[in-house]
Amino acid sequence: MILIVDDNPTNRFILAKMLQSRGYAVTEVTSGSRAIECIRDNAPAIVLMDINMPGMTGVEAALEITDLMGSDAPAIVAVTGDDTSQRRAECEAAGFDGFIPKPVRMQSLFDIIDRNLQGGGLEVW
Repeated sequence: MILIVDDNPTNRFILAKMLQSRGYAVTEVTSGSRAIECIRDNAPAIVLMDINMPGMTGVEAALEITDLMGSDAPAIVAVTGDDTSQRRAECEAAGFDGFIPKPVRMQSLFDIIDRNLQGGGLEVW
């Protein structure tokens, strides 16, 4: 299962349709705090995390997920329209496993997911 975390319903819809077109099971939540609840109940293989969300940001959520789950934490990929070197550095420092700028290119998304699911890790910066 792939967890999509984004406060924007259009962004969630687009990502979900892309992933479902390749047969991936998808769960969608609207906030970082909901992502943490979801991961506690049913850990996904990968989390696609928006960064700029009201309340708990994607960076804050990723840090909490990593603190709670340690080495059992799922791979977390930043998905954001804020494609700056500063934002990338912040995400990398927070322990994100990859970074996808919006608008999301379908091939980039699948490359990152396929690499992770095959055990190759993400590390896409």
